[in-house]
Amino acid sequence: MNILIVEDEKIKRVEILDSAKEDTDVIVPGFLEIHFHGTGPCSIVTLDDLKGIAAFEPRNGVTAFTPALASCDRKLRVEYLHFIRQMTSERVSGSAVCAGAHLEGPWLSLEFKGGMAAEMLSSPTDEEVEEVIRESAGTLRLVTMAPELENGLNAIKKLTAAGCTVSIGHSAADPEAFTAAADAGKGLFMEQAHQIVLGGAFLHDLHDKLVVITG
Repeated sequence: MNILIVEDEKIKRVEILDSAKEDTDVIVPGFLEIHFHGTGPCSIVTLDDLKGIAAFEPRNGVTAFTPALASCDRKLRVEYLHFIRQMTSERVSGSAVCAGAHLEGPWLSLEFKGGMAAEMLSSPTDEEVEEVIRESAGTLRLVTMAPELENGLNAIKKLTAAGCTVSIGHSAADPEAFTAAADAGKGLFMEQAHQIVLGGAFLHDLHDKLVVITG
């Protein structure tokens, strides 16, 4: 373990310790929160809320975040993407950094919709995918979707080409659809909380293409 020697509020040197005392303050890398719909007193649907989240998150050790927008209508989705564009362009001392946008839907399975409003779910169209890419202006980092939907694989290819990572969630994908999605996306995220029915041996075979997020 290393210890920082601080004098006059400046780091003077680093020393190596065999062990730390119980009351020693520990410096660790900040957490990246990639999936949440609000925190503290704030949701994510207004610019003021997003600024409030950025100010609140460091007390939990979070230094960067991608707030997830649940499935909603087009107007709210575009507004959110514009807010994220503004947030990513700002750096406020003492606040966490907004690392980009996370869209959870609307391209999700009705069968596994969870808490999503059924009337807000749909299969991805080329126009919708191109719109979120355009309106996010390079700040779209993560999209949670069900790859088995009509035009799903094409959507994954477009999103991946735009620099976005695709996460499988709220999905009824079988192993064949899952494999096709992994190939289309050149690797995928799968959130364990958004369970899909796949065998352990099958997932093991995809270990080089899959990142599973637990928790």
